[in-house]
Amino acid sequence: MSDAPEPATRRPTKAGHVQRLLARPEGATLADLRAATGWQPHTVRAALTRLRQAGLAIERSRSDAGRTVYRILPVHDGIGLTTSDARPTAPSEAPAP
Repeated sequence: MSDAPEPATRRPTKAGHVQRLLARPEGATLADLRAATGWQPHTVRAALTRLRQAGLAIERSRSDAGRTVYRILPVHDGIGLTTSDARPTAPSEAPAP
């Protein structure tokens, strides 16, 4: 018998739960994210900012009911676009290959 301790399993985090909600096809509203975490609105928005800074492309759109819905966009060719990035670029602004 070994006296080695059992490997610790990681407990799910609220930030991980937020990321899973945003990855759903329907995304998540601010109310969904608040209900799942118990956080205040400014804390949820800060978490969204941290996810963007970590490199995730998060889309913000309006639902048919007029609510703001957040979603993680799939990454194509290693590059994801957020709604603020999704503007046409002039040829002089195009990144060099």
